[in-house]
Amino acid sequence: MSEPAPVLPLSRRRAQGALAALALTAFLYVTTETLLIGLLPQVAGSLHVSLSRTGILVTGYAATVAVMSVPLTLATRRVQRRRLLGTLLCLFVVSTVVGAAATSYWLLLGTRIVTALTHSIFWSVVGATAAGLFAPEARGRVLTAIFAGSSLATVIGTPAGTWLGQHTSWRVAYLTVGLLGAVVAVAVIALVPARPVHESHAATGRHPDGRRYAVLVAATMLGMGGFFTMFTYVTAYLTRVTGFSLAAVSPILLAGGL
Repeated sequence: MSEPAPVLPLSRRRAQGALAALALTAFLYVTTETLLIGLLPQVAGSLHVSLSRTGILVTGYAATVAVMSVPLTLATRRVQRRRLLGTLLCLFVVSTVVGAAATSYWLLLGTRIVTALTHSIFWSVVGATAAGLFAPEARGRVLTAIFAGSSLATVIGTPAGTWLGQHTSWRVAYLTVGLLGAVVAVAVIALVPARPVHESHAATGRHPDGRRYAVLVAATMLGMGGFFTMFTYVTAYLTRVTGFSLAAVSPILLAGGL
């Protein structure tokens, strides 16, 4: 296989800005995915549905990402990354804002599925996009920065969103994430370079290994599947089983994130 064609390097400042914008996007996506976990009782009461049915807003989101990641990534594999990420973020903003205004369970579920569809493509391309901004030897550090953004969502995003939703409403918390997404979308469109996919050194793995990749996928499925099975109903468990108040949920989520 021939090596990718060389491309003009980005300025260090622009590359770092683009990386920060992509890390913030990862933060917002994971925050959106998990935000309703801390606000499950409020959403259930607002939409007049049961807690178990409301939990599908979280599990349905995760299932959509799991099922649609591969086919959607294959369908968009030739789309220039800045155009693709910009489109995904615009859809993210619209679906989140509409979801915040939803007056029915089915409308909110529909907007969650649309957001999840964009999420499934985002995670498939963000690593290679970010790694391609820097020299090949920096790939590990770049990916660490991206996943730091997603990790901070459980440390800061979900607890802060829970606190905001409890002191205002779940709609305000959800809308806030959507508006922050609009700001980040502008940054991504402005800073990520418009390069053909094949020109990046990160377009392919250095040492592909199908068996190791299969083990990694299986371990990720088991780990994340178990985590979200527990995490989806953690608010109901804390308040109904262990007797904590709703006000205690945000600090507990913060402690768990840390």
